[in-house]
Amino acid sequence: MSSVLIKGMRMPEECRDCPLEMYYMNCGDTRCRATNKLLADDYRAIPFSGRPDWCPLVEVPAPHGRLIDADALTAQMEADAKQIEEPIASMFAYAAINDVKHAPTVIEAEEGED
Repeated sequence: MSSVLIKGMRMPEECRDCPLEMYYMNCGDTRCRATNKLLADDYRAIPFSGRPDWCPLVEVPAPHGRLIDADALTAQMEADAKQIEEPIASMFAYAAINDVKHAPTVIEAEEGED
């Protein structure tokens, strides 16, 4: 499953406030359009508050910087660092690589991605 970032969309506090929640009048079901999971049936209200554990929405903190492929950056930095012969410069290069590797993850990699 691919990820989608909707600029300007705020994180809903519960399914009732979510633009991906859909009520189907013909059958009385309420479903999550992101997962197609049933939220309520038989013309009943959603029986819980908040968002369920399986909710696929992930909040991206704002403000944030550019979202980059940190693994690709780390690989390129490691390749570049191997070319550095000066010990002090090499030490700084590997410190920077370590910083990138331990930076907080905003959006997790999907299965099959490293």
